Amino acid sequence: ARALTVVWFDPYLIYKYEFKKNPIKFYGQLLKYLMIFSVTLILTYLVICKLAFTGIFGFIAKGIICTIVCNVIFILFFFKTQEFKDVKEKIVFILKKVER
Repeated sequence: ARALTVVWFDPYLIYKYEFKKNPIKFYGQLLKYLMIFSVTLILTYLVICKLAFTGIFGFIAKGIICTIVCNVIFILFFFKTQEFKDVKEKIVFILKKVER
């Protein structure tokens, strides 16, 4: 029951009483992410169903392909967003710090 309220009721309370804003934009963003996740899930499933690999090699190959397909789809959907740019900057910063 708590898992269901976390998704819709808690954001409503936080936006209404803490931020003093309408939560509609948040719910729209949440719906967008749900749709992108659904597309990713379906496309990944369709790709994996086409593979006839079995055993440990098949498991590893499917895991690698799932990772690649998911990341490509997420990059295609999010590469122009500010959030993606922020994460990219943080990764570059960390990598530069590690190089020293």
